[in-house]
Amino acid sequence: MSLRTWCALGALLPVTALAGPLEIASATASSTYSEQPGYDADKVFDGKQGSSWVEGESGSGLGAWIELDLGGEKTVEQVRIWGGDWSSWEYWNRANRPKEVELKFSDGSAQVVTLKDEKVAQTFAIEGGGKKTSTVRLRLKSTYNGTTWFDTGISEVQLLGASKDGRIVGAATASSVAKEDGDGNYQPANAVDGLVDSMWCEGDAGDGTGQWLAVDFGEPRTISKVSLVDGIGSSMALWFKANQATSLQLAYSDGSTHVLAIDRPSFRLTTYDLPQVITSSVKLTVTGVKPGKEFNDLCLSEVSFAE
Repeated sequence: MSLRTWCALGALLPVTALAGPLEIASATASSTYSEQPGYDADKVFDGKQGSSWVEGESGSGLGAWIELDLGGEKTVEQVRIWGGDWSSWEYWNRANRPKEVELKFSDGSAQVVTLKDEKVAQTFAIEGGGKKTSTVRLRLKSTYNGTTWFDTGISEVQLLGASKDGRIVGAATASSVAKEDGDGNYQPANAVDGLVDSMWCEGDAGDGTGQWLAVDFGEPRTISKVSLVDGIGSSMALWFKANQATSLQLAYSDGSTHVLAIDRPSFRLTTYDLPQVITSSVKLTVTGVKPGKEFNDLCLSEVSFAE
């Protein structure tokens, strides 16, 4: 992993306001790659892009499916898919990736979505503004060929809707972004994607002091809590290597601010209480830094808000 490179301001990546990940109760699949352990169906909703479900059919896996059970009927507005094996760029290139995927709902209706052959999370709107369903089955209709393996994988799937878990979602921008490398990209959208092993890393020449991440909710929301994975959330070993925030200034759309002191930055998702405020956005500016052991870059793996 090499983070000491930088690029221009992070581009705004669209995240529909108020559409958050719905809780998935379980997953089943038509088959699972069995020559090595670790590719089971539940990997598609474990909150980590570095783990994958891989089908176990002969050939390229056409017709293989994975079904997500919501534990009851909920309205799904969007589906977000991390296609392929995201454990590394090498594995993503070597294994097959899904191209056309049929989404089938519990009422028997279906729609087909087409993924680009790009290592980016791709979001698709459900026709008609949403579908009330208890399950979503993703069936492989066509694939992009890998350079080495014919097995097709999906690293993560999120079903998005009016989440009842209290999480307030939005679109993220940042002051700077570390350049993409062999481990992936460090775009601001990674900090609000619900995955602990993807992250925003600033790309400034300093230690991250003065750099900022902003989250736009799209409309005024009441917030009184912020949850953070402060630093690199991929593994404890990597967490020690990069910088972490010890102080953040939160600036709200009404012009008010609050300084959050973080006595002990944590590898795990940690929730902090805030003075209650109504705001349509929050800008988090780094005002204190704990140095990492190897990389002089500050990262935030997850940032979310709640009432």
